[in-house]
Amino acid sequence: MGHKILADPLLETIQVTVGETKKQRSNLTVTLSLVLFLCLGTSGFYCFTDSITVWLSSHATNDHSLSHRTLGDAIESEKGVVAADDGRCSEIGASFLRKGGHAVDAAVATTLCVGVVNPMASGIGGGSFLIVSSSEDSKAEAFDMRETAPLAAFKDMYKNDANAKSTGALSMGVPGELAGLHEAWKRYGRLPWKPLFKPAIKLAREGFIVAPYLGRAVSTHSSKILKDKGLRNIFSRNGQVLKPGDTCYNRELAWSLETISELGPEAFYNGTVGEKLVNDVKMAGGIVTMDDLRSYKVRVTGAMAVDVMGYTIHGMPPPSSGTVGFPMVINILDSYSELYTDSGSDLGLHRLIEAMKHMLAARMDLGDPEFVNVTEAMNQMLSKPRAEEIRKRILDNTTFPPEYYLSRWSQLRDQGTSHFCIVDGDRNSVSLTSTVNYPFGGGVLSPSTGILLNNEMDDFSVPEITPDHLPPAPTNFIEPNKRPLSSMTPLVITKV
Repeated sequence: MGHKILADPLLETIQVTVGETKKQRSNLTVTLSLVLFLCLGTSGFYCFTDSITVWLSSHATNDHSLSHRTLGDAIESEKGVVAADDGRCSEIGASFLRKGGHAVDAAVATTLCVGVVNPMASGIGGGSFLIVSSSEDSKAEAFDMRETAPLAAFKDMYKNDANAKSTGALSMGVPGELAGLHEAWKRYGRLPWKPLFKPAIKLAREGFIVAPYLGRAVSTHSSKILKDKGLRNIFSRNGQVLKPGDTCYNRELAWSLETISELGPEAFYNGTVGEKLVNDVKMAGGIVTMDDLRSYKVRVTGAMAVDVMGYTIHGMPPPSSGTVGFPMVINILDSYSELYTDSGSDLGLHRLIEAMKHMLAARMDLGDPEFVNVTEAMNQMLSKPRAEEIRKRILDNTTFPPEYYLSRWSQLRDQGTSHFCIVDGDRNSVSLTSTVNYPFGGGVLSPSTGILLNNEMDDFSVPEITPDHLPPAPTNFIEPNKRPLSSMTPLVITKV
């Protein structure tokens, strides 16, 4: 039995892998594929396995120092587990599980916390995908709270200014995160709504220590921060951006969160918070209006379920491309009689990368199913005979130019996300991925509300604007109320 410890100086975490899983071919394939999915920007999974990986983060401690614990062969909890990208937020989520809350209660509190302490990747000015798996009936629901195109948006709106698609208030989609969290809480929550906001409000109002993760993002994007008044007020002092260890305050966001905690999401979608936000957006050149906020609707469906290699993958239907793309890659790899060789995993990694290239080309035929028919594209991606055909196109000693992978449309250049997983004491589980798209979204923060504006409109394809020689994907063209294609892939994976 082996123990492996890896330190991550960026997150100030120690990863401890407890025990050693038998290296069966299917487990290696699934694990390796998931890792590469994460590296390429698709985010998150929770899998019940015999092996346990635990993240110990100093963010949950007062002194912010690196922590270490001695672990046995297993870690068990009667109350549940929360794994977010900031230990403070994991602790906040866990605190509500200790109070008897459902995994969704903890998810609300965790999401709000992450939006405060890691605002470069998450926040109530953005959107999310959420999978809730219920132990009571073994069913999973998908909550699509992705941003939508404003009512005034149209296909050629960036024809005269391509930069406005990703930079500034015109790149903002209608935020959906709060609406989706509230809908999930109404269905599953056990605890009152208001207390779930208190920890995030306290962090925003009384200040929080800038962790290395946020500090690096602030440093990398300092020019973006110093250019915008709202961002500058929060993330800089005396003309210098904040550094790790500094204290950051966002008192306007604390006011917004407090108002929403007391009045519910109506304060955002049809009340004072929304009115202030819309006014700031208009002043910055955006087109999101109160009509857009009032008309936003969360989509709740049964989670998409796909069986591959002895596992059931529960995930988001389109416009997420990952729940279809991940099984496609697995089916390609599963068609090999031997994926790895005795000399190591290099060949398997090569095959995985080549399979991913084919999948990424195919996913550009997807889009928002309420606007375009994606049934045939999904069937092709999930087809095992099609996977076998693709496997025959993968050669073990070479790669090919992009056109070899049958790319019809220009590929989207996706940006970052934040992800967390939660399991409560009843084994209800949550997998949630949140985003504002680019780091610090469109580079605009609403001064009166403290809310960072997303730039999710950049995830749409638009005529005549592509980063390569391929044409844009028409299934992903802008229409009012449409959701853009996404690579976000929150999953719950169970053993069949």
